[in-house]
Amino acid sequence: MDIDMYLKDGDQGINCLNNDISLIEIDDDDDDDQDEEIFIAPFVKGQSIIHKVLPIHVMQIIFYYTLRFGELNSNEKTVLKIWDSKNNDRYSLETVCVTWCSIIKVSCRSLILSLNNLEANTFRITHFTYLKKLEIINNINNDSDYSDFDDSDSGGDDDDYGGGKDYSNDDIYYDFFDQKKNLTYRRRKRALNDNSDKIGKCLATIINLSLPYLSVLNLSMTNLKERHIKVIQSSLSSNRNITKLVLDSCPIGDQGVVYLSEVLESNRCIRQLDLQSCGSVNGLEYLGRALSNNQTLEKLVWSYNQCNYTSVMCLSNGLRNHHSQMKSLIMKGCDIEGWGALSLADTLAINKSLKELDLGSNQFGDAGAITLASKLNSHPSLSILDLSSNLISTEGFDKILFSIQSNTTLTNLNLSRNQLDLSIPLTYLTSSLAFNYTLTSLNLSESNLQNSHFEQISIALQSNKKLKKLNLSKNNLSDTKPFFTIILSNKTLQSIYLSKHKFKSNDLFILLNFIFKLNDTIILENGNIINIDIPSIIHQLEYIDLSLPHDPLKKNINLLLKEFRKVNAITKIKI
Repeated sequence: MDIDMYLKDGDQGINCLNNDISLIEIDDDDDDDQDEEIFIAPFVKGQSIIHKVLPIHVMQIIFYYTLRFGELNSNEKTVLKIWDSKNNDRYSLETVCVTWCSIIKVSCRSLILSLNNLEANTFRITHFTYLKKLEIINNINNDSDYSDFDDSDSGGDDDDYGGGKDYSNDDIYYDFFDQKKNLTYRRRKRALNDNSDKIGKCLATIINLSLPYLSVLNLSMTNLKERHIKVIQSSLSSNRNITKLVLDSCPIGDQGVVYLSEVLESNRCIRQLDLQSCGSVNGLEYLGRALSNNQTLEKLVWSYNQCNYTSVMCLSNGLRNHHSQMKSLIMKGCDIEGWGALSLADTLAINKSLKELDLGSNQFGDAGAITLASKLNSHPSLSILDLSSNLISTEGFDKILFSIQSNTTLTNLNLSRNQLDLSIPLTYLTSSLAFNYTLTSLNLSESNLQNSHFEQISIALQSNKKLKKLNLSKNNLSDTKPFFTIILSNKTLQSIYLSKHKFKSNDLFILLNFIFKLNDTIILENGNIINIDIPSIIHQLEYIDLSLPHDPLKKNINLLLKEFRKVNAITKIKI
């Protein structure tokens, strides 16, 4: 059982909820309620009595095994009381767990520190012997916009600028106010920079500490900038334990990416690098050059950073390194256009290690989709492809579907949020699924599919024996007949998503009866009777999403759902 800890200012305690144990730092200076009578809870008194009866080493052993394995003969997780500054029990906290803290630290695998707490706890981290993951969270207001500061924040130098004097002339007064405001800005900025320098040094110290099991360093949304990366660059280059570095939403810019690229040239341990939304424009050029000689990086997240054709070319050249170990490339929302897609398509013909390619939310359209489809079958291991929200229409769809017919590696394909051109027929929708033997997940939501497309898919699923998850949500479907075909002929599909469609209530009621297999006879509201051959229904669906628009369900459907929930714990349905 992995145990998480969380250190924060002002409080001390242990908080354990569903495996998560929080070790909270204490502030010994408590001016509040000093003269109040100290309340000691029965829980604390009981612990004191136990301490007198049982030797400390026995208590430590019991506590250790309780943390690791939970209570004997119990399926429930270990749960401890919550300790915080508003709880009077905190006065007797030391009585309860002073002999247990070392065990908590040894059991800890995941630790969360706030930036405010970073400096005070930099060297204490060595006490967490088996720490695997360290996450730093930002609780400091790093807003560099000081335009709203008023003169009350200007410190004790007001008199230097004539504080207390009467300014009857508005022009003179505003000149004085601007001077004070600028002084405030400089002071605040200097204090912020001093604090930022400390943060960089603390991070470098932590990276250099002897923590042999620390493999994940998560610095996401900590507002680190290029100067911080420069400070920790040397430490990262020499570190031999950290395999995953997360800098998501840190505005390090191009220069920060340059420092990290230099790290990759010497570091042989980092396998995952997350630089999503790092504010870089040309940073991919430097990463591409570093990847030309790198043999360890397996995952790069570059989503929501700008990419021009030159930078994509540099990345492609880096991935064409025959020693490349890159398995996952995430470039969502990078404004990649047709030529960029062409460059990446050519890379697929050379790179042999890539298993996941996420190019969602770009804008390469049919031209990019066609070039990628032409190289899809030449890659020996690509299993996950995301081309969602890329302005792909019928022509691009058809080329991708055509390549899927003979593809032997792809297991997950996402083509959602692209718009089919209904004036052009979709030729390969049926054959792509009927003849493919590897695809297990297909997402076609929000793609302007019609009832005729749903019918083609249902025909294909009669012979498809691999697809387990199908998402057709938010299209233009109203006919439930294709769904009947699926539940009567396919027994491999496990999840189907058909939300936000305008199915008629009567059709939905009949469909649910077929799905639930509760009764062999259905009596409709108009008195008509439908017989169901239950043995002929072979579906093995575990999850069905039929979420309807905000229309109230009819009484007969509600009653049917209640009856179904009483007898079936396997199939989950959302309406």
